[in-house]
Amino acid sequence: MQRDCPGPTARVLPTRPGGPPLDLSPLLEERGRVDPRIYVDPEVYELEQERVFGRSWLFLAHESQLKRPGDFITTYMGEDPIIVSRQDDGSVAAFLNQCRHRGMRLTQEDAGHTRVFTCTYHGWTYDRGGRLSSVRDERELYRCPVDRDRWSAVRVPRVESFHGFVFGTWDEHAPSFRDSLGDAAWYFEPLLDGVGGTEVIGVTKWTVHCNWKFGAEQFASDGYHFGMSHLSALKALMSQVPGAPRTMQEATPPPDGGRQFKNAQGHGAMMAALPPNLMRGARLAFEPKANEWLLGPRQDFLVRKYGEARASVFIPASNLFPNMGILPAANALRVWQPKGPEQMEVWSYVIADADAPADVKQAIRLGNQRTFGSTGIFEQDDTHNWTEIQRVLKGRRARREIFNMEMDSGTQQDAEGRFPGTTANRSSSEVAARAFYRRWASLLSTEGAP
Repeated sequence: MQRDCPGPTARVLPTRPGGPPLDLSPLLEERGRVDPRIYVDPEVYELEQERVFGRSWLFLAHESQLKRPGDFITTYMGEDPIIVSRQDDGSVAAFLNQCRHRGMRLTQEDAGHTRVFTCTYHGWTYDRGGRLSSVRDERELYRCPVDRDRWSAVRVPRVESFHGFVFGTWDEHAPSFRDSLGDAAWYFEPLLDGVGGTEVIGVTKWTVHCNWKFGAEQFASDGYHFGMSHLSALKALMSQVPGAPRTMQEATPPPDGGRQFKNAQGHGAMMAALPPNLMRGARLAFEPKANEWLLGPRQDFLVRKYGEARASVFIPASNLFPNMGILPAANALRVWQPKGPEQMEVWSYVIADADAPADVKQAIRLGNQRTFGSTGIFEQDDTHNWTEIQRVLKGRRARREIFNMEMDSGTQQDAEGRFPGTTANRSSSEVAARAFYRRWASLLSTEGAP
């Protein structure tokens, strides 16, 4: 018998042995003061798995990774291992990568093509949609037939595709993925669309010893670090890359330029005020052939489909709540996969217009790896910052000192009507970070996860 999920009710986090309860109230205030225990506390991490990753829409795969029936990839929803598989009717299914007999993974491959998934522990077999199809020695060893429906793999109940990007949620009552974006759809849709659709042209994964929220927070909101953390990388690019700025003044946006978007769903995006040679989609470290495509056919496509206003907005970085970063400046999509309170895996997808020429895709792939690959000149700066913060938080006193996230507390509706939703009047702001943590804290403090 299926039980009814209880409705959400307010809850104060319980007192843990040896310490007081975690006070989430500072995260709910506009002033933005953050208790650093949220990056180290095991109980908070467990609640995140249940209440944040258990309720939110999470990125699973791109349809270009699942070209024909039987193609599959494996991924995670929080720390739950997931198989995403193309079905015979062309739809996409997602289910737990877990045998219902003794809990072994159904596959240990990152990707592949198969007719069935057979558990290597005892030989139970599941079809492409996760339905139990056979039990080894069933007639000899079981008194009655094993109920195929009851013991099939656990399906992700909601799976939707958005411009080829496949998302899933455990919450059967969640709004559609598009509705979950709210007014963020205006900003994100052109980023995820492309000439002939979009295509994943590379995936890299690496481990970073820090909490997953550092990556999400930075992509949503932190333009402030750019001119300091990436100073040496910018200088290197200025001397080596054709078309790159030749002075630091050209390379770094003014602190009062651009805008920053945030909304109640926790999504955030920065809109940069870039120098003329980098405007309208040009990327800093790409070869000329890539920028010619981005400024030419891709920009023309976006203008025709979305209009000049949306097509002309340059978003260097953004984050879809909770853990999907989009880095248009490097044609990258990130998933911050949590692996404990003090570790995450970065899954970095290189994306391109499906109809882009092969040499353009190769140039985009190489430009991405030079800058934001696992050893990219910008990526090393970010990783260093995040891991050092996590190391500092090993200190007993350091974990008690509140972080200041109060920058630019003012937000407004754009008077000219160019930017929908609520924005800050500069890209170097922390309004989106505060919105991210308010959404996070709201979910964490409320019972009733699926």
